[in-house]
Parts: sequence; C-alpha cells; structure tokens
Amino acid sequence: MKRNNKRITNIIIIFIIFFISLGYAYLNSNLSITGATSVAGNTWDIHFENVVESSDNTITATIAPVANPQDKVTDLTYFIRFDKPGDVYEFNVDVVNAGTIDAMIESFTSKIKIGDGELQEVSAITIPSYLDYYVTYEDGVKIKKINY
Repeated sequence: MKRNNKRITNIIIIFIIFFISLGYAYLNSNLSITGATSVAGNTWDIHFENVVESSDNTITATIAPVANPQDKVTDLTYFIRFDKPGDVYEFNVDVVNAGTIDAMIESFTSKIKIGDGELQEVSAITIPSYLDYYVTYEDGVKIKKINY
C-alpha cells in the first residue's frame, strides 16, 4: 500500500511538472504584438559649403576649390603648383549636414599628382615626406579615421 501511494504521488508530481513546463513554454512562445508605427521621411544631405582661401597662402591656386550650397558638392577639386620649398596653400570649408540623419566624418580621401606622374590617392601616411598635408576641424584637431 505504501508502495502504491508513493508511486501515485510520483506520477502526480511528474504530471504536475509536465503541465507546468508545458504552460510555461506556451506562455513564452505565444507573443502577440499589435500596433502601428511610421518612420518620417529622412534625408541624407552632407555637403561642402563656403570655401574660403587663407590669407596665409604664399601661392595662388590655378583652379581654386569651389563649393556652392546649391550644388551640394561632396568633392572639392583644385589645382595648386608648388614651385619652391615653403610654398603654402590653405583653405577652409564647411561640412554641412543639411539632412535629418545624424552623421559624422569617419574618414576622407585625397588625390594628388606629383610632377608628370599619375593621380594617386594619398593619406597622412602615404604623402611624400617633402609635403605637409592634413585636414583639421575648425579647432585645429586633425581628422583621423575612426576604428570600430
């Protein structure tokens, strides 16, 4: 009799655990979400504006950089010829975020042509040692590529 009672008790405990597990699984797997959402029209509009040549320049650009707000320029093209050591050419330009998506400068690329050579992409690392070339924020901090 004791044996039968113990067996029935064990069977009841197993059924209770089974039904609790089944109920728990049902409640966790039955997820229903209702509702509506909308995303407002976002725009991506990053461009250059307001190119101003520095008064510290010792040479004049053959082709000066131009960035009109109407053109929404993302590339600046200019031609400078450095004839003697110490020649300096500098300009300031605004990078404008006129869109609704938050953005930041992660990196920039530049291409130069040295002598009769080909146009080549350069960075602060690959620029020839006899040239100083850099891009900075308005406060003078150099722009660096951000590594994630």
